[in-house]
Order: sequence, then C-alpha cells, then structure tokens
Amino acid sequence: MFKAAGIDPDFEDYSRIDDAFRHDAMLGSIGGGNHFVEFGSVDTIIDGGFARLAGLSKSALVIIVHSGSLDFGQRIGTATRERMIGRKSSRWDRRILSQADDAELLTRFAIGQANAVNAAFVNRFFLGIQAVEALSRCLGRDLHFHTVYDAPHNAIWFDGSGTALHRKGACPARGGADLESATFRWVGEPVILPGSMGDGSWLLAGAGNAGLLNSSAHGAGRRLSRQEARREPSNFDRLRVVGPVDLESPSLRSRPDIRAEALGRLREEAPAAYRPIDDVVDAMCDAGMVRRVARIKPLLTVKG
Repeated sequence: MFKAAGIDPDFEDYSRIDDAFRHDAMLGSIGGGNHFVEFGSVDTIIDGGFARLAGLSKSALVIIVHSGSLDFGQRIGTATRERMIGRKSSRWDRRILSQADDAELLTRFAIGQANAVNAAFVNRFFLGIQAVEALSRCLGRDLHFHTVYDAPHNAIWFDGSGTALHRKGACPARGGADLESATFRWVGEPVILPGSMGDGSWLLAGAGNAGLLNSSAHGAGRRLSRQEARREPSNFDRLRVVGPVDLESPSLRSRPDIRAEALGRLREEAPAAYRPIDDVVDAMCDAGMVRRVARIKPLLTVKG
C-alpha cells in the first residue's frame, strides 16, 4: 500500500515563487485538445430521485468543466521516465515500475501523480468559479451554485492490498456500497459523460460493476483521429463558432494557409469527429456500467 502524502520535489520546484515564470499561473486555464467549459441546461430527467440528490431540476443551468492538471502531470511523468532511464537495469526499456525493485521510485511517482490530480481538481474549481462570475456579471446579479461532482479520468488508485488500478481515459463508476459519500451512498457514484460540441452530455449513476473494474468511459470518444477529422468536410450550420480568427474576414483572402489551419483545428473538435453521445450511453447501460439520470442540452461551449 502506498501513502501518497506530501509534495514531490519536482512538483514543488515547478511552482516556486522565485521563478521568472510561474507555472502555477496556468491554473484557471482550460488547456488544449478536447478540454472545455460548457454551459448547458437539464433537458430530460430519467431518475428523479438521483437528480434531487444532485440538486438538479428540469431546465436547471449547469456548468460542465473538462480539464486536467495542465502541464503539471506531464512534468511528473517526464521526471519519472528520466529517472527510470538513468537506472542500470535489464528490465525492458525501463517502462515498468515494480513494487519489489523500484519501491522508492514508485512511491515518489504515486506522490507526484497525487499532486497532479490535486492540481487538476483545483484547476477545474477555478474554471467553474470563473464561469459563474462571468455569468453573474452578464446578468447583473449574484448567483448561487453548488458542485454536483468532480472526478479524474487519468489517475492511479491504490487500495489497501497493494493493487493499483490505473483509469486512463476512464472515470470511477462505483456503486453506492463502495462510496463514503453520504449523499450518493444508496444510489451510486455520479458519472459525468460529455459529448462533442453541440451534442450534449449525460449525468449517469455508477452501477458498481466489479467485472468492469467499477469504471466507465469519461466521454463520447473520437470517431475520427485528429488528422482524419482535418480531412473530413464538417457542417457547422448548427453551431455559431466565435474564435480569435474570423474565417470569413477579407484580410484572410491573401493568407489561405492561416485560414486552412484555423479550419483544420475546428474540424478536429467538430461534432462529426466524435461518436454520438446517446449511442455511447446506450452501450454503457447495456453493459451494466451505469444508469441514466439526466440529459444536458448544451448552450455555450468554450474551448481551450
């Protein structure tokens, strides 16, 4: 069993106050790729009891935040790989840490990744606060809000027996009996499953399927790779896209390269590049991973 306590030195150095550039200044930013902050409203409620526990009602405004530890997690992973490569060992490519041979390094990695997970929690909290503040300023009044749930989708979970479960691209979907939370103790763990821009998201309840490692998908998943999506004609008629580059600006007529790159980045995250969210939910429910709670209709998506 590993007790991930304290601050990893690499992580601590990464946010030192006397650095010329403070990496912790990134906190409160969305990041890149498929990360986003989305405003939506509860469109359909399937499980009214769970929705009440979560404090959700029909047409309620919700904010969904999908972001991680930014550069912090990558820092921990890179530092760990460098130490593994530096060790003389016959182990294949030094990509595998074992409790027997690398206990000290494994413990340090566990601490570092716990630091990165905590940074991701803080980052999502800051993004949520900023979204509420922006909406409050637009409406000209104070808004009351509460957190429904927050879960990582790239973290290692250590249990008391020394077993490590790495959920990569997956989030926990434990049943009520496996939870310490008093709120969801009898109904299962909340699972937030976002779709593509414009496709909506689902709030689900974890079914505690031990055969599937008490886990579920954390998003709709890509249908096309980023390079494939760039070559795919995309229809943005349903979406109003506002970005730093106006693709219809006359000033871009002489710079087709800039327009092509901006359009390519849009296509990477277009709805057609992702699987339909309802198809994914159907498969997960059929497999006994989760149960449906509420569907959320997107109103505004902010991408990194």
